[in-house]
Amino acid sequence: MEHAKSLEIYTPDGTLLFKLIIAETGSMARPKSEPTNGHNGKHEKGNGKTNGDTMTDPQRRMLFRLMVTNYHLEGDEAHTKLKELFGVDDLKDVSKFEASKTIERLLEEEKGGGQ
Repeated sequence: MEHAKSLEIYTPDGTLLFKLIIAETGSMARPKSEPTNGHNGKHEKGNGKTNGDTMTDPQRRMLFRLMVTNYHLEGDEAHTKLKELFGVDDLKDVSKFEASKTIERLLEEEKGGGQ
């Protein structure tokens, strides 16, 4: 599937609702660049992106909100914790996919009582 495109639909708070992969070949296989298993939240060396573009502004805002609700951290402390969670030196290196998976995990922690 050499010419695959994807369309992602997010809620206003940055949660991934729907992802559609469109391929010119008509194949139902996943594109090679898309992970097929869970992501551990660690940054992978290379181009700084594991699945396309960097995280969106709504994802960034949601992550900072979750830092407040789950860890009671704001500002620089929240920023430092997020860099630690993603294993990056700069949050600009976090992909949409990484951000989405981390948001899902933090929301689950929040539902389960968090920390």
